[in-house]
Amino acid sequence: KRDEAFILTTNTVGAYNVMRAAEENGIKRMALASTDCTLGFTYSVNRPQPVYLPVDEKHSLKPNDSYGLSKILMERTAQAMVERHPGTSIASLRITHVTQNDGRVIARRSEYN
Repeated sequence: KRDEAFILTTNTVGAYNVMRAAEENGIKRMALASTDCTLGFTYSVNRPQPVYLPVDEKHSLKPNDSYGLSKILMERTAQAMVERHPGTSIASLRITHVTQNDGRVIARRSEYN
């Protein structure tokens, strides 16, 4: 069984700590690994459908587990950091699947992206 509280805390606090350390060390550009789980399609029990295609960053967010929720909190924390520190840029990448160097898919996330 997944420890939902552990996942939420680790991802949210961990991302915050990395962003604060970057800030304290004068790093102005960062990239964060987010996920399409923020949209609620991946691993969903009830298989919701996208409101529109192609899915983009303006699509409604409807996570159905602590992992997707933690990534939304991470993205919003990044937005707050950028607003607080002009000249800082943080990109949140909603990764849908991971491949090995030879192109083989290790983990596929969503059929909608």
